[in-house]
Amino acid sequence: MCSLLIMPRFSESAAFVGAVLSAVAAGCLQFSLAKKLAYIPEIAYAAACMFFPQFIVGIPLVFYGTVEHERYISSAACVFAAAVCFISGAAPAGQLSALIAAALLAVVLALRTRRLLRLESEILKTRDSDAELLIALKKKNRAILEKQDSEVSVATLRERNRIAREIHDNVGHLLSRSLLQMGALLAITDKEKQPVQYAAAESVKSTLNSAMNSIRESVHGLRDDSLDLKRSVVEAVSEMRGSYKVHLETDFSEDIPAAVKLCFIAIVKEAMSNIIKHSAADEVSVIIREHPALYQLCISDNGKGGKIGNEGMGLANMRDRVESLHGIMRIDAENGFKIFISIRKEGLS
Repeated sequence: MCSLLIMPRFSESAAFVGAVLSAVAAGCLQFSLAKKLAYIPEIAYAAACMFFPQFIVGIPLVFYGTVEHERYISSAACVFAAAVCFISGAAPAGQLSALIAAALLAVVLALRTRRLLRLESEILKTRDSDAELLIALKKKNRAILEKQDSEVSVATLRERNRIAREIHDNVGHLLSRSLLQMGALLAITDKEKQPVQYAAAESVKSTLNSAMNSIRESVHGLRDDSLDLKRSVVEAVSEMRGSYKVHLETDFSEDIPAAVKLCFIAIVKEAMSNIIKHSAADEVSVIIREHPALYQLCISDNGKGGKIGNEGMGLANMRDRVESLHGIMRIDAENGFKIFISIRKEGLS
């Protein structure tokens, strides 16, 4: 608007050059990476306006950029340049009102643009914050669900163990007593004189034996299910995580016999205790794998190592457990302390 009012008083070429220079100065406001460097083209344009009054046609455009980016020194320079042009008479005094109106309009638009940009930035921050909060809530909900599942699993295993123990202690005891009583009854019953009674007693004893075997198998099955190898190993190494870098790797099915589970759990616990007491390590590795023909447990640390002397009580107990399952235990003390255990599946009942 200002350009249309002022351009008739100046040559078209001078007004065009002024508009181009103002556009260049405004562009520097938008794309200048260094805030201090942006003042150079703005101040240079203001100075050019004082020497070439025709250039003031672009002052509102530059004024818009300086207000938007809060470069008030440049804004003051443009006002000063325009004042010099009008006071010196170099610029038509009749166009002052148009220039002021255009400058005020530029200020209003610049303030509005700045407000919109601020609101847009706040919206983006809010959106990012909401996205981060949503991710955090999803992780928290997932952790809660996993904890609930874990608690349910632990409660189920404990209940199975309790049922197995009660059946073994109560029903098993009663059946054992009944078998002893039937044995005593058969001992005092004459098979030749009382064949019917003797046969009935033998039948009852056979039934009680079958019941005892059935309950024993069920109790052993419940006990096997109540032993969670992975969970027990995780609990055994969890206390190490505060002082050691722990690497735990498990790869096995749920069909591992209870004897192997008990053996591995006891050895891992004993090994963790030995590392805390005797090792100068800061890294611990526990690997349990199931192969087609064997079960394997490897425990190692990065301690000083050294020669292996007489095995202490802990290592001796480990070896006894492994050998009771017809397994092999090997110890290596070079470059840290390592325990390798292999238990063949075919050697298990």
